[in-house]
Amino acid sequence: MSIYITGGNGLICGRLAQKLCDTNDVIVLSRNVTNYPKNIKSVIVKNYSDINLDKHDTVIHTASPNHSKCENLSIFNSYVDDTKRLIKKSLDAQVANFIFTSSTRIYGDNLKGSIDEMTPIVIDDNYSIMKHEIEKTLLNCNSLNSCIVRI
Repeated sequence: MSIYITGGNGLICGRLAQKLCDTNDVIVLSRNVTNYPKNIKSVIVKNYSDINLDKHDTVIHTASPNHSKCENLSIFNSYVDDTKRLIKKSLDAQVANFIFTSSTRIYGDNLKGSIDEMTPIVIDDNYSIMKHEIEKTLLNCNSLNSCIVRI
């Protein structure tokens, strides 16, 4: 299987790449230089429009600005636009699977007790707005096999 993972310098991307590279062709996408073993190809991209998804089975989108960077509306809008562009590119290339790492932050910042998909969503800051916006976009893409993982 050929897998693109965005967010090359992040913890989640790094762990996934290490685990998946034994049995898959893994390409890590990053805006900055990343250091991975030889069997993981690292590609520097400034914009998701620059990548070719043809003949790739899966995109795992772990890249994201953190909570404090989302207060900058330019960063917020850029991430949402780039992610929507990546989703469209995945659709156009007929990528088999699209996995998005969202956040439990969409349930609010005062989490207590059990949380599941039926827990009411509490959108109370730009970070949760951003993650929820991408989730809605994916849920409206019926022709893309997508999975949302709230971390």
